[in-house]
Amino acid sequence: MALRDDIVFRGGILYFALAIIALAILIRILILQTVEHGRWSAMSEKYVFKRTGLAADRGDILACDGRLLATSVPYYTIYMDTRSSGMSEETWAAGIDGLSAGLAGYLGTRTASEWKAAISNARKRGDRYFLIKRRVDYETLKKLMGLPVFREGRYRGGLIAETETRRILPNSGLAARTIGYLSQGEKGNIVGIEGSFDRELAGKNGTAVMQRLAGGDWITVDGTGTVGSRDGNDVLTTIDIDLQDVAATALANQL
Repeated sequence: MALRDDIVFRGGILYFALAIIALAILIRILILQTVEHGRWSAMSEKYVFKRTGLAADRGDILACDGRLLATSVPYYTIYMDTRSSGMSEETWAAGIDGLSAGLAGYLGTRTASEWKAAISNARKRGDRYFLIKRRVDYETLKKLMGLPVFREGRYRGGLIAETETRRILPNSGLAARTIGYLSQGEKGNIVGIEGSFDRELAGKNGTAVMQRLAGGDWITVDGTGTVGSRDGNDVLTTIDIDLQDVAATALANQL
């Protein structure tokens, strides 16, 4: 009888301890869901999502007849989301050979078999941001967008194109000092039309929301929180390109 009472007593202590632990866990869950919910949600959003600048397209500088003196040319960095949520196995299986052949033909950095192996391995790894090529021009981008798999779009085909722009002078050094430039930084220089009309040319930048992927890469996501940019205005000048050319040639002949 004494042994039975001892077992019951020990069992009671064990059940009581388990009940205390369960109650503590329940209280902690309630605290996390109520009192600390805002704190942990903000921390989660900080590490999973972030805002980044969305650059506006800079306006062109034009001669008196509308010809370009300075313009911004877009270039693209091409990535592939090999595990895009909308990409079906049927799309992948039917298009990988054609995609690989097209990449070999348009980019030339790998053979078709090498492209297929590289992309297939990236898909096995679950790579959401597999680099295809940097500094791709718009004409090449249009060709890539027509390839199998890629032509399904971003969410069903995994094509990601990130834009960067470069400022160029189509007429080389002609009136370059008058056209001017902007150099960034604390000691940046503001020269010519580019500097004097920077506010009009620059436009207004927007903001984009980016999501952190498992591998540490960041990808732009559409939806609430994204604010589109407003492109800059063009500036029409009184510069005559033909007269500038004649003057520059005559001056060069005298030097």
